[in-house]
Amino acid sequence: MDEQEVIAKFYNIINGEDWSEDVFTGTDEGEIVMKNFITIPTPHPHFFINLTFEYEYNPRLGDDFFG
Repeated sequence: MDEQEVIAKFYNIINGEDWSEDVFTGTDEGEIVMKNFITIPTPHPHFFINLTFEYEYNPRLGDDFFG
């Protein structure tokens, strides 16, 4: 597979994802207990995708979701 095919497949994967930032996080601020960072390289040198994941303990939000 040549470089152009790899880049085309990469962009098809990235563009096929739903990158919506509309996420329900509850009505009250929770206490964040852990944060993870992931850096993903792109086919272009010096460009990276940075993802941040936050894990929080929020009993009220859990009760809203699971009853």
